Amino acid sequence: MKSILKNLPRVLGQGLVECLLFFPLLYIPLVYAKAGPWIAAWPLLVVAGYGAGYACSRLFRVNTVLKTVLWSLAWSVAVSLMAFGVSFMLLIGVPGLFVACYRGIRMEQAHWSVLFPGMYYLIGLIIYGCSSFVLNFMPSFVPYRGVLTWFGAAALAVTLFIINRTHIEEATLPHDDKVILEKRVRRQNRWLVASMLLLIAVLVLLPQLRQGLEYLWNTVVSWMNGLFQQLPEDKTEPPPERPPLEDPLLPVEESLPPPQWIKVLEKIMVVAACAAAGLAAVYLLYRLARTLPKWAEKLSAWLNRLLSRRSGEGERLGYVDEVEKIAPPKRGKAFKRWRLSARNNRAGVREDGQEAGIRRLYRNLVERNIRQGYQWKRHFTPRETVHDLKMRTGASEPVPDGFVELYEQARYGGGIVDKNRAETVLKASKATSKYK
Repeated sequence: MKSILKNLPRVLGQGLVECLLFFPLLYIPLVYAKAGPWIAAWPLLVVAGYGAGYACSRLFRVNTVLKTVLWSLAWSVAVSLMAFGVSFMLLIGVPGLFVACYRGIRMEQAHWSVLFPGMYYLIGLIIYGCSSFVLNFMPSFVPYRGVLTWFGAAALAVTLFIINRTHIEEATLPHDDKVILEKRVRRQNRWLVASMLLLIAVLVLLPQLRQGLEYLWNTVVSWMNGLFQQLPEDKTEPPPERPPLEDPLLPVEESLPPPQWIKVLEKIMVVAACAAAGLAAVYLLYRLARTLPKWAEKLSAWLNRLLSRRSGEGERLGYVDEVEKIAPPKRGKAFKRWRLSARNNRAGVREDGQEAGIRRLYRNLVERNIRQGYQWKRHFTPRETVHDLKMRTGASEPVPDGFVELYEQARYGGGIVDKNRAETVLKASKATSKYK
């Protein structure tokens, strides 16, 4: 009995989640059946059916399909007759309570993740969307549309939290058949999901928020007006105004229309202002498009640091990897880069050390093939990249023997390479103009 009372809240919570996701199937029939007060009590009665089914399965060992069906049928018929009597509501009460009791019995026999997989969450949200779309064309459902909307928002929130938790547990290595997940990780993921839900709510409720702010502003203004009206007024009467004196001797000036050249100049100024505003908008969009990837990269790096995805990774693995970015150079700066490289070559300026020269050769090799149409694969190792370049159609430039081994030593071996082999590879690269 103690185990039943211990697990009963869990079963009722799982039943509540199922009823929340499939709430339109419980709510809409009662609305059109004009059930009255049972519209609010019906979902609670269905949730209670889950607990009754679980308790029956634990007390009476309902372990076969026939026993499960008979117990569910008996419970649904008995409770429906007591609640609704012999009426049209039996057609709604018996199927709903039968499914609830059947699901409660099955929860005692199998894990809930097996009985209610992720596909059911998607089906429930689809039911919400389809029912909302169809009921928008039915005027009789207008008073009940708000309830369906709020329950749909709650179903979306519950779905995001549960799916997020499930994916985190699947990605975590189990320990003794139990998933050990730090509270810090759970708390961070919950905050992320809550932030996303808050953003969605702000975007969806933006018109209502604007109306609420306008109502608040009007209330404050009316309150301030009433406060100022209650202040004592100055009863001193202002001196009477004298009518302006008209000089009958002065002639009345007639307003002449502006000359034609002023109208033309005004149109030219309007067109110029519009053109300047358009050019400024285009320039701002261009600058935004140029800087947006950088800001997105910085935001991604900040989120990775916030979630501690990379903290301590190098210490755990025994080394700290150095991230080297290889991307196609910008076309507008190619000529400037070529002039700077030629100037440095004439002045005898070179990168420090043979290790830097080996890494420069690899970077130039990949950048040159990217400009020729090669699709660089970020997940490839340097050895796989060089092999892919050799096998690619149209890649005719030679790669010195032992170049990949030297590059791996230069990048991952702490910058220590074989000097004799490095000199040989560098001389071979200087013999061809393609590696300069």
